[in-house]
Amino acid sequence: MNDVRLDRRSLALFLGGWFALWALRATVLYDAIDATIEPEWVRGVYSNVVKLALWVGLALAYERVVGCEARPLERWRVTTRVEPRGLAVGGLPCVAFLALVLARVVHAGIDGSKLGPAVLAHAISPATEEIFFRGFLLARVLELVPGARGHALVALLFVAVHWPHWLWTHKPAGELLEASGAIFLLALLLGNLAARCGSIWPGYLVHFANNIIVSLAK
Repeated sequence: MNDVRLDRRSLALFLGGWFALWALRATVLYDAIDATIEPEWVRGVYSNVVKLALWVGLALAYERVVGCEARPLERWRVTTRVEPRGLAVGGLPCVAFLALVLARVVHAGIDGSKLGPAVLAHAISPATEEIFFRGFLLARVLELVPGARGHALVALLFVAVHWPHWLWTHKPAGELLEASGAIFLLALLLGNLAARCGSIWPGYLVHFANNIIVSLAK
């Protein structure tokens, strides 16, 4: 019991510090640094390098400090094989979700000229997010909060990490709530997919496709 409490405390402290650091980076530092970088592709490279360091780098540092029995990347389902049956079962709801997102974007209107830039812009960030949330964090949380509650907690945290930038840029309340609901559902589906198929990479493809579809809206 003491070990569980200690694990919960160390993870909570890590996430609190990590979230505060990311919130600062997504608000004040974004305006002070990212928004001033030109051309846009250089800004994208800088943004992805910083995100990789803050998300994956700090997660690896945490695992090293607290001690990890298995190799981190294997434990996070980064280097593991995809289980075909789990992929089929977990993938079907994700395909249905993407179909709904696509239908909504098509109804609103698609700007095909955005496709090329969207592919380049969204190739790396979803991988970083999947490694952190469906890899590192989901594995840690499910040890402490098993089952559906653990999945829901990680999904809520995934929504929360988007809020600092949204609030900083004054995203309208209606859009914020709608986007939060969609991201929460997507996070649940991605967590289920990773758990069933034993790898984060099918989820990365779903996440990548979702971001591209959404970015094509006029």
